[in-house]
Amino acid sequence: MMMSPLNMFANGFDGFFNDGGNDAYDNRGVDNHGITIEGMHSESPTDAPLGSGLLVMVAAGIGYATMRRSRKAKSNSSIIMLLAVVLLLGMTQCRKKVVETAESGTVLMTVSTEGDRVVFNPEILGFNWNATGNEYVVVSGNYSGYLGELTASSNGGCAVTQRKEFRGMITAPSEKDTELYFFYLGNGSHSQVAGTESVVIDFSNQVNEDVSTVTDYLIATEHISIDDVEIENDQYRVKIDLRVKTAIAYFKLSGFVGASTLDEEVYLHGSDLYSSAEINFKTGEVIGKDKGFINVGANNEKGFYVSLIGSGTTGPTTLCFDSNSKSGSIEFSDGIKENVFYSDELNSEFTPLSIEAAMSLPDDVLPGLFSVSPTKKVRFSKGNLKYSRTSLNDDWSTGTWGFMEHQYDYVERNNWVGYQFVPENAIDEDYANKLEEGLFGWGCTGSRDVEHGENQGYYMPNSTSYGGIYTVEALTANAAKYGPTGSFNLSVINHSDWGYCVNHDESSSWRVLTISEWWYLLGMSTDRRSASTVSGVANARFTRAKVNDTYGLVILPDEYDHPADVAELTAGFVNYQGGDASFSDSNVDVISVQDWDKMETAGAVFLPVAGMRDEGDVFSVQDGGYYWSCTNVGASSAYMFNFDAGFMTKMPQMRYEGFSVRLVYDHQ
Repeated sequence: MMMSPLNMFANGFDGFFNDGGNDAYDNRGVDNHGITIEGMHSESPTDAPLGSGLLVMVAAGIGYATMRRSRKAKSNSSIIMLLAVVLLLGMTQCRKKVVETAESGTVLMTVSTEGDRVVFNPEILGFNWNATGNEYVVVSGNYSGYLGELTASSNGGCAVTQRKEFRGMITAPSEKDTELYFFYLGNGSHSQVAGTESVVIDFSNQVNEDVSTVTDYLIATEHISIDDVEIENDQYRVKIDLRVKTAIAYFKLSGFVGASTLDEEVYLHGSDLYSSAEINFKTGEVIGKDKGFINVGANNEKGFYVSLIGSGTTGPTTLCFDSNSKSGSIEFSDGIKENVFYSDELNSEFTPLSIEAAMSLPDDVLPGLFSVSPTKKVRFSKGNLKYSRTSLNDDWSTGTWGFMEHQYDYVERNNWVGYQFVPENAIDEDYANKLEEGLFGWGCTGSRDVEHGENQGYYMPNSTSYGGIYTVEALTANAAKYGPTGSFNLSVINHSDWGYCVNHDESSSWRVLTISEWWYLLGMSTDRRSASTVSGVANARFTRAKVNDTYGLVILPDEYDHPADVAELTAGFVNYQGGDASFSDSNVDVISVQDWDKMETAGAVFLPVAGMRDEGDVFSVQDGGYYWSCTNVGASSAYMFNFDAGFMTKMPQMRYEGFSVRLVYDHQ
């Protein structure tokens, strides 16, 4: 028994995915599909192998037994001393061998795969060894951090298309290393340098033209103790199983694709869903880093796979799917677990989990979700509100409500530039000389005026009058005629909220935010929303910017993943408060239209600096943004919030003042 070889290799494979016993989903386990890691060293060890020590010990034991049985031995003390030396030598020889590193300090290591897996197969749930992928395994040491990467190779007689082998020179583990960690980081490119402690992998774009691309986002890890490294034929040799640390979910979207939405991309998000993961090369941890949107592409009616990072929770996790016009969700009752394949439990054919579009969003709704209270989320309209008519001969009462075509569009212009009057920008009373308007008195919907005949001339959308008498009493009296009479907030029910005007429906989800909701959204109150980390700034809620030559405020959604091919936002402009400098290119992020389109798709909102109107005079365009809330302050004023280059404030203003209006759509 003492002379039988010591088997220190792992026997059998547990598979990449194990049965989790989840009652809600089919978590399919797989056997006999592991990865073998073999290590080879270019130097021969200087000491005898472990087996030699064992032979010496056995020989010593036999000699001692023979001595005790010999009654003719006359000098037992000499023999005993000799045997003791032999035993000591045997014990010394039994220590594990120390493999000396080459002068370069590197070790050649090879990774071999089991089987010929060239496409993704749900029954195997293995990796995708294809001809074009850049698969590789990163090997790290607990003390050293990153040691090197092993690249796919066709060496060893393996067909190139099968990619069954990975080889590479890595930095030899140091004496301080106690564990070796192995990582498979998908088919992407995550090149590192020696000494790196971690790497972040981006999961935010999993558009699947082919189901096999899900393997681009698999993470698998395993580790062993340095004490378990075997020395065989002068080689480093280790055998392990890599365990997948992500989950794969198989979905099908129903009702998301229609005649008007064929090109819309769908985004996956949730409070426990991560769009990137940090891989720690020293501890082996896989940590969800950023909560944001995962783009799963368009036209996914036939089913698609998504690699997900474990939520780290034991309670329910809701995943939401949103396009510009549709929304749906699904609940994972026990959170998202690693090493699990989620599909429909009722069908052994791997039927995908069905996600129904729970509602149809209007075409003018932007995809980003924004918390405006601890329990309420909204989406923004695609642009500021506007009111228009076809010709100057048309009565404004028959005008049409709508939104600016782009978020950076606005209507009015300053009618004074410096000391120079610009007559074409001047506004006649009640916009008689204009076809469009974008700066409104508070609550000027026109609906009550038309339906009930109340407040004629003051409650129409185009009203600009403040009574003509510039005294506090007269201004207050005339301001009280705007919006719902008395101390009432704007309301869809009494038709004073502009949200009613969009589709003339008292159950409309369009509305104007309260001032408290604006302040919660922007993070200006002690009770504020949480948001993503952007450009190194935690809870990035807004930033100053210039888009298409228009200054304004970019508001970032709760879960925002900044497009990888768009320059990072300037950290100093994010959540900035302070200073009194006017807007200029030196104190904002200048964003091209092309880059803005990508940010908008990712959920960002832009409020243009559209100025304000006081009767027929328009000023502060591109100097200050002024936006109404639905919150009244007594009978003659209401809350608005404004922002310039440095300050953001909320204050009561007379209701006849003309400010911008941005509608939101309640998230169902």
